[in-house]
Amino acid sequence: MTKRPLSTRLRQYTSKMVLGLLLCAPLTSSAVERVAVLEFQGDGTIGESELVTLADKVRSETLNATQSRGWSVMTRENMLVLLETNSADLDACLGECEVETGRLIGADLVVSGRAILFGTQYTLMLRMYDTASGELVSTAEVTAADLDGLWTELPTACERFMGSPVPPQDTEHQPAQPAPEREEAER
Repeated sequence: MTKRPLSTRLRQYTSKMVLGLLLCAPLTSSAVERVAVLEFQGDGTIGESELVTLADKVRSETLNATQSRGWSVMTRENMLVLLETNSADLDACLGECEVETGRLIGADLVVSGRAILFGTQYTLMLRMYDTASGELVSTAEVTAADLDGLWTELPTACERFMGSPVPPQDTEHQPAQPAPEREEAER
């Protein structure tokens, strides 16, 4: 029987410990939300390192925007450990399965983003999903002439973005609201 290298054993042990702590840690309040900001996608005009840096900036600004509410923002490293423990790959989980990825890592809210060059403007589109319901609860779009401009606009955009989540409504038990009557524009 061959022994696995020490680094492999330590990584597996650390992964299991982190997973155990995250899954067993009691939440002090029902208002506490775990937010996961996934790695961003691009259209090929923006480099991988810029996409990683923009996702890190959104994580940082999300923490700043939600710290007073007691929310926690998951780090990239924590997400990677949790996905590795569950035999999943972060790159394979981007795009179509953001909600499933969020559920897999124990997040209440998951943020995904796509950065593109549209014409002469760089645009970062952010989406936030509630992992319990799968509903899209917030969106934001930041546009600038260059990547530096996106960087500069992100704090304000994240403050608005994180301040705007709307809790899912129980539409099953609410009476339908009548459509507002339109006034006649001209007689």
